[in-house]
Amino acid sequence: MKPLMYVIFFTPLICWSQWPGNSESINKKTPAKYPLQSGVIAYTISGGASGTATLYFDRNGWRALEHRTIQINRYGTTSTEDRKELTDGDYIYKINLTSATGEKTKDERWSGLMTYKTNAQAFEAIMVSRGGNKVGTDTLLGRPCNKWVFEKGPVTHLWVWEGIPMKIIKKLPGLSYEQTATSFTESSEIEEATFVLPEEIVWK
Repeated sequence: MKPLMYVIFFTPLICWSQWPGNSESINKKTPAKYPLQSGVIAYTISGGASGTATLYFDRNGWRALEHRTIQINRYGTTSTEDRKELTDGDYIYKINLTSATGEKTKDERWSGLMTYKTNAQAFEAIMVSRGGNKVGTDTLLGRPCNKWVFEKGPVTHLWVWEGIPMKIIKKLPGLSYEQTATSFTESSEIEEATFVLPEEIVWK
């Protein structure tokens, strides 16, 4: 199966420790991104793909890591993907563990908006900027969620509780699947090693 994202160019192998993250400093001077200090959410993946995902977060949501392992059925073939995505303040690192490749970006919208908006206002502004429309509410794992729909992009539906994704529907060429929260553990003490990514990744 061809990868969903194509690599345009590569940089040499780089040690993870060289890359910055500013969640600690943002957490000290900016209101909380999530309503909880830390937590762990487990998800199940169903539809055109099957598997599991886990979201770990601390520092009031300013640092979060999602680890997703899925088996994809598309165009009559089956393949497995193992991915991690780390958000450390304004810095985002997406890694394909299978191919040992990754991409890094910086996005200051959340931290910038939270200097003068509430969590809910900041999240809504970001969703609207991405073409989202809030269409109603639902309850998942006992938590009231806002439901968003998107006319373009891979995410077509999103259920969110206080900025935390509880259910996601994605649609890609030849593939559609759901990622739904099955458990939510609040105030877990997350080990620092959880947020450490592989040392050698080919970044693009």
